[in-house]
Amino acid sequence: AVSWALPQTAYNLSLSDFGRGPTSGRPPCAAMADDPLSESASASDAESSDDEIPEYNPDKLTPMEWDVQLQVAELVFRSILEGKRLGVAAGQSVDDWHRQVLGEAWVQQNRRQRKEVKRRMQKAGENTPLWMEAVEHMSDIAWEVFIFNERGETMRKLQDIDRSEILEQFKELHDKLRDSHYARCGAGDKHHGFRACIAILYLFARDAEILSWCTRCLRLAIDDHEYNRDMLTELTVAMPPVDRDTDFADKGWSFLRHALNAFVVQAGGRPVSAAEGAEEIGKEEEEQGLTPSRETAILIAKCLVAAQAAPAVQAQLILLQQPTPDNARVERKELKLLVPDAFAHASALLAEGHEDCLAELLEMLRMSGAGGEDDESLLLGGQAGDGGGDGGAPGGSTERKGALSGLAANVRGLLGRQSEEGGP
Repeated sequence: AVSWALPQTAYNLSLSDFGRGPTSGRPPCAAMADDPLSESASASDAESSDDEIPEYNPDKLTPMEWDVQLQVAELVFRSILEGKRLGVAAGQSVDDWHRQVLGEAWVQQNRRQRKEVKRRMQKAGENTPLWMEAVEHMSDIAWEVFIFNERGETMRKLQDIDRSEILEQFKELHDKLRDSHYARCGAGDKHHGFRACIAILYLFARDAEILSWCTRCLRLAIDDHEYNRDMLTELTVAMPPVDRDTDFADKGWSFLRHALNAFVVQAGGRPVSAAEGAEEIGKEEEEQGLTPSRETAILIAKCLVAAQAAPAVQAQLILLQQPTPDNARVERKELKLLVPDAFAHASALLAEGHEDCLAELLEMLRMSGAGGEDDESLLLGGQAGDGGGDGGAPGGSTERKGALSGLAANVRGLLGRQSEEGGP
């Protein structure tokens, strides 16, 4: 099965050669019963003619083809270590090799999986013009944000990023995401595009224009698209000086942490430092005269609310109620500091008559334990985040305190709490 890497090469093997090594310890036919593609492909597909069966596609292998590829690769490497040399079967197509070595039952089951793979590709509009354009836009954004080298994926410094290029990419992408489901599928095809968007939430936390277009696109990409929504919330962005190498593992936390931080900053609060160079980023943005925008804060809130049904988001918010382990990711530690600040700012914006998505954001944040007595006393004291900044509630206004007191009672009622009850 180096025939997968070298399509013109097939090895002389028999079915008895499979399942000997530690990779799976089973013949490739055993993959039939394990894969969900087999369940979703109808049994009647086995009776279809060869003309209806998709051809072998090395870029879109079925799970059964992957299983065989891994086992044959192990056999080849084992034979090299043992000083043996496998014979090469020339002039044989991959499908003929499958039939000869693995048998007709395997071929029929793999046909069903090929049809299911093709059906999913057609459903996502894969390789259609809008799908491909969305893939290109997200790749171009990632190229501007990250450096790809032998160390892996490294986030660029803010001064090295072409802001105007990112802005134009988002503007062109926005209309395609709005109008086409295929474009939304293309936007989520490669993970590096969503990782770049999360990095932008961090790097451009004070840049209202960039954030507004970024969050508009993200919201369109995850609305009614469960795969994109869940994938976005499960990613982890490597923060400087860490590189994303081959051993880097996604553990979530990044989207929620950086989106909430951007929300707090645009609502008038102060950011939480995430990594080395965070202070320098803040100074550079201040020197550019960037000012926060509450309209952008609302857009970020809508994006957060659109992602709230993701299992990763709900699990992360619930975990924030528990003591933070010493070895926890830095994003989790900082998110625990951010949530009360974000709750206070969202409450203040809601009291000013801003959009209802803020009430949904407050309910979402309560899953983390926010909105308890400590947070309500902070709210009633008129300090939203940075102690009475532009985005906070002024502490000296009796009228303002009265409005916030009423808001605290309304939020308790919204979530089914009695006025005399304490927080979770």
